[in-house]
Amino acid sequence: MNAARNHDLSRFFFAVSADHYHMCYYCGTQHRLDRSQLLDFFANPAASNMYQWIEWIASRNMPLSEVDDPLTRSMSKLKAVCSKTLKRYMSLLMTAVEAQISAEMPGLYGYKSTLYLENCVALYGVYWQKGQLKLVLLAIAPMEEAIAILLNVPLIGCASHRFNLAVNSYLSYYKTEVEAVSALMAALRTINYRAALLKYTSLSPRRPNATGWSSTFEMVARYRVDAVFDLTPKATTHRQIEALLEDLRVFQSVTLKLQLEALTLADVRALFDSVAERFPSTKAKLSATAPIVHSPAFEVATVKLIGN
Repeated sequence: MNAARNHDLSRFFFAVSADHYHMCYYCGTQHRLDRSQLLDFFANPAASNMYQWIEWIASRNMPLSEVDDPLTRSMSKLKAVCSKTLKRYMSLLMTAVEAQISAEMPGLYGYKSTLYLENCVALYGVYWQKGQLKLVLLAIAPMEEAIAILLNVPLIGCASHRFNLAVNSYLSYYKTEVEAVSALMAALRTINYRAALLKYTSLSPRRPNATGWSSTFEMVARYRVDAVFDLTPKATTHRQIEALLEDLRVFQSVTLKLQLEALTLADVRALFDSVAERFPSTKAKLSATAPIVHSPAFEVATVKLIGN
């Protein structure tokens, strides 16, 4: 609260008496304090301290263990709390909020789900209250599966995510070759080699990242630049890398097709079956009955309906 708001609230709750005392309208007690300090009687210091810890952790999406860190405690003006205590009060706060939402929602209400950035789903409770439409956030999940389990409904998951897992599983068999190319790219990032590389291509050396396999494809594709042949691994490894590149081109073409707006679930099934037939190691992720599939019977039935 700012100073002006504190002053207004103090005038509302307290009356100025003789000798600069302030009498509370509610309980009749008198206090000899500045107006800015009078509102401290309405706030529980322990509750205020815990609320600020919860707000800090939640708003910054930090782990609960952060409050146990000695550096964090030394830099904060708040009274120290442990992560177990914080977790207990967060659970109590969640229960209190759920009770308040349940009390506000009438007998007639509905649900609304919203998709954010194609990988995050929010579930809202929708109802009317005093002539106004209310939308209360009930749950948010990074994947649709949590919402499907909560509502006990079938789910067709993200095909691109599933294919990414399949390709990463396939690449695990080529760990040695990928590491060899990665080491080569690391060498080419040095000043001397990069200057020589610029004579042949404007492309920069690429390194793989853990978020997706596409970076591995780009890295292996740049391996083919003539300027790096003097630094390439031995002949056997070189031939294996060449074969891997051809496989990655197939995966890249499938990835691009999965991004088409007109693609149907039947098209996805045909693509996955084709990839699984050519690369048997991907069946564990791409087959219609793979463990990763949330609702296999529902997905198979949907594909048949689209096919008809």
